Amino acid sequence: MSTSPNLSGRGRKPGKVAGDSFRHKVASKIRDRRLDLQLRAEEAAARVAEILGRPVNVQTWYHWEKAENPFDIDALSAIAVALDCDPRDLLP
Repeated sequence: MSTSPNLSGRGRKPGKVAGDSFRHKVASKIRDRRLDLQLRAEEAAARVAEILGRPVNVQTWYHWEKAENPFDIDALSAIAVALDCDPRDLLP
């Protein structure tokens, strides 16, 4: 029996994003793309931080994925690069 890697961090199972607003739809696409790439949230946050040239901690990443806090629109392109996609792919 094979086990899938825990990509949610700290032993948590990734959950779906609740809500159907624009912000929630974008958050869901960010989360789904990260999981498709089998990236841990820490890795994704580190990639975005490197691209932006400023710190992005994993808690910030989780807030983006859960649509708890919006990200700056300027960060969308960095998030897309970190997730190896076009920014339009993250929009509903």
